[in-house]
Amino acid sequence: MQWYRKAAEQEYADAQNNLGVMYEQGQGVLQDLALAQEWYGKACQNGDQDGCDNYQRLKAGY
Repeated sequence: MQWYRKAAEQEYADAQNNLGVMYEQGQGVLQDLALAQEWYGKACQNGDQDGCDNYQRLKAGY
């Protein structure tokens, strides 16, 4: 978790998506869908297609 967060804060898109997955699924953190969507959105803005897909999926309520 610590390394994903450090990488995510440095705009590393893959780490941002992975952090979103962790928050969505409650892996190593308390589940927080709002934070998951936030990290997915950042990943998408930084060019990560999985982040874009995950962002849209959560936004649609799936």
